[in-house]
Amino acid sequence: MLDNGLVQVTLSNPDGIVTGIRFHGIDNLLEVRNEEVNRGYWDLVWTNPESTGTTGTFEVFIMLRGTSGFYSYAIYDHLQDWPGFRMAETRIVFKLRKDKFHCMAMADNRQRIMPMPDDRLPGRGEPLAYPEAVLLTNPINPDLKGESS
Repeated sequence: MLDNGLVQVTLSNPDGIVTGIRFHGIDNLLEVRNEEVNRGYWDLVWTNPESTGTTGTFEVFIMLRGTSGFYSYAIYDHLQDWPGFRMAETRIVFKLRKDKFHCMAMADNRQRIMPMPDDRLPGRGEPLAYPEAVLLTNPINPDLKGESS
């Protein structure tokens, strides 16, 4: 466990996957109903120039003393004699506890109610072009009907 005095982050060993985040008396901000390896991840989606498939690679995190958060960073290096590749995306995902988190804030003027993870299940949402996107047809919060998530 990493502890900077304000937040504690639990990592799996040897993989370095974040399995728990403790803050302000909440034992774990991440969804505890998920298996530890399915509470959050950072992956790089890349392919070689000739391939049509993708592969994900997991990376690890850092914390700064006295800061109420933890930070993730990447250093991308491509040596001259390595083969070429295309990097489609880099993302970081944390699956927060659905019993604690119901709102999201992108900025002071961009805040809204969050759809629930269950809204992605069949009968509540219709898949869109990407697996991560669904049209909310029967969400738990009826005010979100017709929105995409």
